[in-house]
Amino acid sequence: MSSTTALTLADHHSIADHARTTAALCLRAQVQVSEASDDHQALAAALMDVSEGAALLARFLDRSSAHADVVGEVVRALLAASKDALAHATDADGTCRAAYAAVVQLDTFCAVLTGDESPDLLQADTDAQDTALKETFPASDAAASPTNL
Repeated sequence: MSSTTALTLADHHSIADHARTTAALCLRAQVQVSEASDDHQALAAALMDVSEGAALLARFLDRSSAHADVVGEVVRALLAASKDALAHATDADGTCRAAYAAVVQLDTFCAVLTGDESPDLLQADTDAQDTALKETFPASDAAASPTNL
């Protein structure tokens, strides 16, 4: 494992922001999967693990912990399990697809954090993530005009 000192504070914040987004998306997908069917309990458990792990990683990065890379390694293991479970979800909806995209992206960010990938990937992957999220969540209809009271 490498030290996270090669990354800038901005890099830490970028990874932490994505970890929080991933945590929220996985939690939302976990609730939806749990409510949909008892057949998907393994997927629901994997999504909850990722949600909690990603939130923990964000907290370690926010305070620039020297152990953030260790947490990143643990999160990568959780991400691998959830990627497999999400990839095999046959009735995946938009929420699960968004969670899957976030999980894949966070795995790349964690690889940078742990020294397995170059920090140059952070900007390229952020741009790709923005495009993927825009495609996953198209802009909603324009807001209705306010009602005059």
